Amino acid sequence: MSEISHQSAKNLIQASMGGCLSATEKEALTRHLEPCASCRTYASQMATLEADLRLIFHTRWDSPQQSFTSEIVSVNKKMRAYNVYRNILGIVGAAAIGILLFVVILFSVSILPRQITPAGIQQDNPQPTSTSPSPATAKTSPVPVEIIIRTQVITYTVQAGDTLFGIAEKFNLRPDTILWGNPDTFEDLPNISLMSGMVLNILPVDGAYHRWKAGEDLNEVARRYGVSTQVIVNWPGNHLDPQTLGDYSNPSIEPGSMLVIPGGTLPFNNWTSP
Repeated sequence: MSEISHQSAKNLIQASMGGCLSATEKEALTRHLEPCASCRTYASQMATLEADLRLIFHTRWDSPQQSFTSEIVSVNKKMRAYNVYRNILGIVGAAAIGILLFVVILFSVSILPRQITPAGIQQDNPQPTSTSPSPATAKTSPVPVEIIIRTQVITYTVQAGDTLFGIAEKFNLRPDTILWGNPDTFEDLPNISLMSGMVLNILPVDGAYHRWKAGEDLNEVARRYGVSTQVIVNWPGNHLDPQTLGDYSNPSIEPGSMLVIPGGTLPFNNWTSP
């Protein structure tokens, strides 16, 4: 006999009180009762009721004036009361779970969405001050976002199929920036072929990359690239201190130093796009 349901098990338990179970039914009921605690409890209660009935019939057998019908009705009332009690417990449990879920949802809606101040302090209802913007202005004011700008030069290894234009697009730069950022590689020749494994400088901004030579004039270098000296000196990645540079006509810059020239340009010929 295959596995039986809870209701079928309870029917078999009731039938067992009259000794009406076959061997197959007894085996199926035994297999069901082993893992099912609720049905075992029901079987225990039914066994207790059966013992009560046997005791009633045994003690009342010699007392014909006592009606057996009233005793059976009493037992049935106990069973009905037990079923009603069990149903009430189920309803109360479901209602308690529903109330708990409602409280959790209410808590998450009313408590969790709090305003986070710049100092990281949570405020439920921040009070506006005389210097605070109006509520309408506060809702429409843009949230400041810190933008991290790269200031250092990185390198890129050319892959098979790469082009000057494709590499520039990959790093959101102009193609001429890739050209002028690698003066030792291209030597101002934009039509040079790229080869796999070639390592290119990738500037942080559009412009040029200059290798400083001994005796150079910073004013002349800036004029050559079409920018001001302040653009070169003030770029953070160049690490130039105006207080220690001295005279711009012969500044104290280490020969061989590589300087980023933001916005710098150089003339070239025969520029063609693939």
